[in-house]
Amino acid sequence: MISSTTSFRLVMALFGALGGLSAWALIFKLPELTDNTRLILFLSVATGSGFFCLGVLSGPVRPLRVILPAILLGGGLGALIFWASYRHSDVGDFLSLVYPIAACAVTLLIAVPFIGAACLGRWRDYPTLFELTWTAFVRVLVALVFTGLFWSLAFLSNALLEIVKITIIEDLLDYEPVPFLLTGVVFGLALAVVHELRAYISPFLVLRLFRLLVPVVLVVVAIFVVAVPFNGLSGLINGLSPTVTLLSFALAAVVFITTSIDQNDAEAIAVPWLRASVQTLACFVPVLAGLAIYAVWQRIHQYGLTPERIWAMTVAIVTFVYGLAYVVAILRGSGWMARMRRANIVIALTVLAIGLLWLTPLMTPEAWSARSQLKRIATLETPDRSALYNLAQVWGKPGQAALAEVEKIKPDWADLIAEAQKARNLYSFAGAYTEGEEVHVRQTIFDALHVIPKGALAGPDALKNMNGSKLKLLEKKCLRTLNDMPGCILLITGPQQDMALFFEQTSGNRVSVETYEWDGEVLGKETHFKVVGATGTFSLPVSVLEDVMNGNATWGPVARPGLSVGDVVFFPDN
Repeated sequence: MISSTTSFRLVMALFGALGGLSAWALIFKLPELTDNTRLILFLSVATGSGFFCLGVLSGPVRPLRVILPAILLGGGLGALIFWASYRHSDVGDFLSLVYPIAACAVTLLIAVPFIGAACLGRWRDYPTLFELTWTAFVRVLVALVFTGLFWSLAFLSNALLEIVKITIIEDLLDYEPVPFLLTGVVFGLALAVVHELRAYISPFLVLRLFRLLVPVVLVVVAIFVVAVPFNGLSGLINGLSPTVTLLSFALAAVVFITTSIDQNDAEAIAVPWLRASVQTLACFVPVLAGLAIYAVWQRIHQYGLTPERIWAMTVAIVTFVYGLAYVVAILRGSGWMARMRRANIVIALTVLAIGLLWLTPLMTPEAWSARSQLKRIATLETPDRSALYNLAQVWGKPGQAALAEVEKIKPDWADLIAEAQKARNLYSFAGAYTEGEEVHVRQTIFDALHVIPKGALAGPDALKNMNGSKLKLLEKKCLRTLNDMPGCILLITGPQQDMALFFEQTSGNRVSVETYEWDGEVLGKETHFKVVGATGTFSLPVSVLEDVMNGNATWGPVARPGLSVGDVVFFPDN
């Protein structure tokens, strides 16, 4: 008679085998049977989501009870992403926007613990949800490590046997389905064994380690928040990178806070100073999220909506709500951890709903972005090539409909719109200019450029050797003012040195430098140079720019003739 342990392992190995073979069929066989990419997308998402749900919940829940919910979850997500894909003519363009996969992933990760708790009859019970979430995390992590070790052993074994001219392992792996089948079986068995040894391999260790990081994260966040008023917010609006950093830290703080309050007061942190650290960190979450909202809003205000900005704003608002709920829970006094746990359930369900909405017509970022850009383009005198390219080739049917409206509003842009529709990529299109556009951009840069010594450039023709891509970058950088200094400074070293240095401010209060040949009238080709006293030419301290502005830049011998700017020295690398 087969024991319950053996039968569970066999069931998990069978689930893994079916999952592995399904992956093989989806990757290699289905494309041979049909060229319907939407059908392939539906089956891929449905199968992947279903097997993920089945794998992580089998054990805590009896496997047979999970099969139907897993099928419904996978089929539902597959149907939603199939439906949403009709926003684009091409499925590849749809998936390139990233948000479809992100929305599916968020929905799946949040839905699975609730499904597991519902199967146990406790779908709103926080301890059950908490335990299912972190148990799934540890099981999947350990199973992935074990599967990696299995394949490492397989390859080493093959290499060893090949020494004596035995190729049985290599011959076996040459059969296309075998690697997928073995991966599935090993992964399923690993999930089964980890569940059996849950008393030894539990989330307890991970949760305790995460708690140790709370003071570290708190110190870093506190330093950042204290420094913001003194250094200004200009670095926040130079792109999505600062926003991503802010949100990553805020979400990490939410995770550390959640692990610290655990599933109940008995398991939560008990050390008073650690509790105080958690409370303080929770109060910083809405600050970080609020700064992220400000940063994204500034980009939207300047350049209009895009799907990426809408997604970033959605994440920022959700994170802000998390932080606000935590602060309210703390301010209400005793029982604050219990209130945080209740807030976690409500917000998690809200995020689940938002993830689903992103795949329905109620939330169509391409259409919102297209309308925003259409309104913005109507006010522009010169074309925004990036916006035109996105409308033509990135934002699907809503973008193309908006582009038709642009052609009516701006009939003189017809040729440019035709170029956008045929362009190979954004870089080749956005970096190109018509002759008239290039003259205008050079004049714009020349007017904004801070030149030292004053009057060293006779006119915009001094920039005529720069290509369209470089002019495009300079136009954005030179028109802004950061740290109460120009975005770009051109320093002419003098007629005897034949060198000009272009200083450009970047995000994070850093400065990048490029050098060009100088013949007294026109900037020539870009040259190589070395720098001493800094980490690199693309990450100089902003003090370098201050020294240049204050006249603390002198040409003279160092180890050999070079330009001294404060403690930093530049010299040609010939």
